[in-house]
Amino acid sequence: MERLDFNFIKDRDIGELIQDFFSLLKRIFKHLHANILRFLLPFLAIFLVLIFFIITPGKNMVTSAVVTNDITTGVFIIGILLILIALFFYFLFIASFGIEYMFLLKEKEDFSFTHSDVWKNIRLHLKKYFKFLLTSIVAGLVLAIPVGIIVVMLSFIPLLGQLAIGILTACITTVFICALLLYLQDKASGAFSSLTASFRLIKKKILSYGLSAFLFRIILSICIGLTVIIPSIILGIIAFTTTGFNDSLFISFGGKLLIAIGSSILILLVTLGSIYMILFYCLIYFSSLESTSKEATLDQIDQIGLREDE
Repeated sequence: MERLDFNFIKDRDIGELIQDFFSLLKRIFKHLHANILRFLLPFLAIFLVLIFFIITPGKNMVTSAVVTNDITTGVFIIGILLILIALFFYFLFIASFGIEYMFLLKEKEDFSFTHSDVWKNIRLHLKKYFKFLLTSIVAGLVLAIPVGIIVVMLSFIPLLGQLAIGILTACITTVFICALLLYLQDKASGAFSSLTASFRLIKKKILSYGLSAFLFRIILSICIGLTVIIPSIILGIIAFTTTGFNDSLFISFGGKLLIAIGSSILILLVTLGSIYMILFYCLIYFSSLESTSKEATLDQIDQIGLREDE
């Protein structure tokens, strides 16, 4: 089995975080995406079916000034609710997939695991994920007012204010993600205490970590945007040459299928971007362990003289 040969526990600055992430992604690209697709295909199939069946009711509701068909309205509302619920749990599992994948990658330092091992770890930590989710909701409500005031004040500053809001959001997200990782690795005694432990862990470099996450998100958004163009053009040409850009696109089987496929491709690309973002936050977490706790350095000290003792 090929070794990964990547140092996770390493103190990194902004440039090193981004550079090392792309270096890691290049090494794990084939293994990561092979396991992602096996994990995601059932979810994408569900979304495709749901989107297919709400296209016509949705089009009728948008184009009609007065809704006269209660059945159509009910189908559309139920379909939207089902999609929103499915998306919520979908992205919850996506986040957990990225985290558990990164943990296994660091633990094994090779590609000897599969999506089944990732799924096994997700189920093992499922209670912690939901407990931390509830904790995050409570903490978010507490922070909503002070953070909201800061965001409103910054929004009046042209350009620089928007950049500051983006960096602030990335800093807060970093604190929450690192708190979850500390909680999952039993480095914090509880879900609430993990938030304070996370802040202590990254407070010396929180601005650096937040800025790196913000810059990476911009790079990721540009890449996803450029990637979306290709399937959009292909599906657009197929739609134009078959059903045409008229009402039949939202009524005919072929037209609805094209829209559902296009939406599913968009969800897939957003999913990949979300996983990349989670992996990047995991790399920030591992870097902070060395930056603050000197975890790798202490491990090396513990190894001194080990062979002689053995």
